[in-house]
Amino acid sequence: MIAYLVYIFSFASNLIIIGILPKNIESMYLSMYTASNAIFSLLFFLIFSQKKLLLTVVNQGWAIVLVSLVSLVFQSIDLMLFLYPALLIFVEYLYSQSRVKKDVLLMRLLLVLDALCFVFIRDLEGFLLGLSFRMMLLMVLIIFSLISKPECNLIKLKKKYKFIACNYLYYYLPFAMLVLFYSKVEGVKYWYIVFQVGLVFILKTHDYVLRTEVDVNKMRYVYFLSFLPLVCMLFYSLNFELLALYIFSALALISNFRFVEVRGKNEISPN
Repeated sequence: MIAYLVYIFSFASNLIIIGILPKNIESMYLSMYTASNAIFSLLFFLIFSQKKLLLTVVNQGWAIVLVSLVSLVFQSIDLMLFLYPALLIFVEYLYSQSRVKKDVLLMRLLLVLDALCFVFIRDLEGFLLGLSFRMMLLMVLIIFSLISKPECNLIKLKKKYKFIACNYLYYYLPFAMLVLFYSKVEGVKYWYIVFQVGLVFILKTHDYVLRTEVDVNKMRYVYFLSFLPLVCMLFYSLNFELLALYIFSALALISNFRFVEVRGKNEISPN
């Protein structure tokens, strides 16, 4: 349970960054974050769930570190915002699939502590400096893991492609609608955070069950905690369209629980 709580806190720490976004970068960050998550979540899931692709994980890791380093050297804001979620996702998969538990916990605690530093940031220059440091931390974590060349666990899933299709439809479509059709709605940043907290909580719980040996049945009722952020948001802003969109998306994602199974013990040593 401690490992699960730290896992959730590490995800929640990313919301701190969204919560303090400077106004002049808010729209760009949310658009880039959504698009990058959609692309790299699929890419790395496929890499870690197929034996042939998993064998290339070391090369994939060095490639993403190199490109990220280039974006920092040239301070390309667009590229930094696009690659930051990729680094986050890759680090999470790399450590949870290939490292011992104490390393996974340490990695997540470091990211939580780093995110707390963003609370003190008040302007765009400070935000970009904080983001650069966070990206460098992620790159160091990747390099540390790649150097040790650990064995990797293959993700096992019932009806893999149906699971992916349903997750993308019910998760990324609502975020795309938020960005495209509700960007001018008052408090849209906070609705984005509510969707991010609730829907990602469901996906992260799916993901946690997939990548650990936890009993699937014990996690069944944890999913309904995803409605707590929505209840809190209703005291701040009541929007029936966004309310209906959230409830539909959450229930649809929860129904994907039927595709989840506990991971196997297959271990592969990447080249």
